[in-house]
Amino acid sequence: MPDIELKDIPQPLYARLEQEAKNHGWPVDREAINCLAIYFSIDPKRAGRTLEDIRQVRAHLSAIHVTDESLREAREERRS
Repeated sequence: MPDIELKDIPQPLYARLEQEAKNHGWPVDREAINCLAIYFSIDPKRAGRTLEDIRQVRAHLSAIHVTDESLREAREERRS
């Protein structure tokens, strides 16, 4: 696999990368690879559409109201 060396990484950026690596329980180099993979998996042409898709789903879900009572009724109905 090819190697890459990054020089002059700003300290705040490196600290963030290091913290995220710690949170995930893996080394900093693996975290950097993960960040690059995520970054390049987002198609800039599709990003605006994805945001619109999310807004539509949120609008649809905002009309759904679930109460404790309706959950209890659904559980009881399922048990019957």
